[in-house]
Amino acid sequence: MILGGDGSRLSKRHGATAVDAYADMGFLPDAMINYLALLGWSLDGEHEIFGRQELIEAFSLERCGSTPSIFDIQKLEWLNGLYLRNLPVADRTRLVTTYLGERGLWPRAGRDEAWLNRVVDAVGDRLKRINSIIDYAGFLLVDEVEFDPIAYDDMAKRKRVAEILPAVRDMLAAVEPFDEASTEAGLRKAAEALGLKAGDLIHPTRVALTGKKVGPGIFETIVLTGREEATKRLDRAARLLAETPQPTADEAR
Repeated sequence: MILGGDGSRLSKRHGATAVDAYADMGFLPDAMINYLALLGWSLDGEHEIFGRQELIEAFSLERCGSTPSIFDIQKLEWLNGLYLRNLPVADRTRLVTTYLGERGLWPRAGRDEAWLNRVVDAVGDRLKRINSIIDYAGFLLVDEVEFDPIAYDDMAKRKRVAEILPAVRDMLAAVEPFDEASTEAGLRKAAEALGLKAGDLIHPTRVALTGKKVGPGIFETIVLTGREEATKRLDRAARLLAETPQPTADEAR
């Protein structure tokens, strides 16, 4: 018997129960087979990663326990993440391409497979399910980002943000070449000109470009967003902030 996390019989109230639903969420077939095999069965209590042929050769009913097993979605995500990390980036990109294409998010004008390959590589180990690409890189697949309210509020309360965003915008518009090393050097130079630390510029820049407080590395993010789109998003964030009541000196940080 398989139980939910609360110890009761697994049912729809614990989440998805159909195999197709897990496929839609971005779980790989081999990871799902591996995980389901571990529910009530163990080879030696130590090994958890098994290919299909390894399972066929190792599995035996004698090593199945009689105690009900808990279906732990977090462990399934962890296992799925391991399977994804073991795939070449090109194979992960192929899976992401299919997932995005089925949802009308790919292809995108001005973007190619090489660009998407760089996006998947930038997301890296955060990709625990194929649909995690939306959580960590969805901002690259939309024309206009939607701001997380907490992230936006935090950006609005940053000291001198009204100076920071235009300064970063002007730097990105001019920097050559438009790569990670040059944008990092340019941002640090802009921070120095403002008498601030680089981190003071990085946070509001991230929020302006992604709408969130976390994501891939900021300089990867800038380059993947592209010069034209990055400057447009910084302009929009600055415009929105100008229309927002400014925090008091005590609120600013």
